[in-house]
Amino acid sequence: MEKIVVCICTRGRPILFRACLDSLTSVIHPNGYGVDILVIDNNDAKDVVVSDACRSVGARYRHEPEAGLSAARNAGLATALVMGADWIAFIDDDEVADRLWLVRFMEALNTYAYAVPASPCVHCGKPHAEPIRLVDAVHGTIRYAYPPESAMWRRRAPWGSWGDVDGKDLDCAGTGNVIFRASIVREHGLRFDAAHNASGQEDTEFFRQFHAVGGRIILSTLAVVTETVTADRLTLAGHWRKAYRNGHYKVSGKHRRRRATRRIVGGVLKIAVSPLLLVGGWTPPMKTALSGLLNISEAAGTLHALCGGVFEYYKKTTGY
Repeated sequence: MEKIVVCICTRGRPILFRACLDSLTSVIHPNGYGVDILVIDNNDAKDVVVSDACRSVGARYRHEPEAGLSAARNAGLATALVMGADWIAFIDDDEVADRLWLVRFMEALNTYAYAVPASPCVHCGKPHAEPIRLVDAVHGTIRYAYPPESAMWRRRAPWGSWGDVDGKDLDCAGTGNVIFRASIVREHGLRFDAAHNASGQEDTEFFRQFHAVGGRIILSTLAVVTETVTADRLTLAGHWRKAYRNGHYKVSGKHRRRRATRRIVGGVLKIAVSPLLLVGGWTPPMKTALSGLLNISEAAGTLHALCGGVFEYYKKTTGY
């Protein structure tokens, strides 16, 4: 029987964490797989609430005192491999899993394996048997639960979107909702980059490496988790920090400075025309103004990074 180890990294979110853990205890286990839950406590000192919650449901507990996303996720990888994991799944501590979460993952792994066209043999001219290209990782779908009192124009989540095509091949993934083959991690010694410990995007870099060594990643629209978007993320400051972080990361490739300049100009124009939209009754003006603000914020983050600046977005934990 193959083993799935589900990892939750948590820090300073006891209520959201408990909801996540409770959802995992209700998840249906796929036929033929054993499932273990591993919690990585990334608080400075051991969190009694977290450890007690793990004990109550039989989850494995590990304390990782070094603060940071990469440190916590690497502790999860190392422990999962020692536990004999065949598959490693990650879910964030502010998410809850659908009851069929793991079942849908395994269905996607089997459904989207396909035969790679074989080239003709150089000797006989006939194609040999076509090998099956397996799926090595599945990124699921994240839905967002907003506070009911939040204004609709604030409900813009620049947390990323992976599209809506089931079975789509991806070149990277995120740790918010993913499962991947442990043997590839073990064989290539893959780890999360400590340079992104507080800045984020460590998961994007990890799965780009995973893809580069031959790991095939696909999207599942049926493996669903729901993320709680807390009110502090929906403030203008919260939106600004997130967009700034995203822009800070987008410093690779050519013409980044020019692109950042265009986004600043575009953002200023959006803010300038937003009052006119109120008169014309078109796109909601506040939503347009927010879009312009985020354009400027992202561009500012990119320019800051190009000048050698560092932005530790995850140094402060949000949520409850």
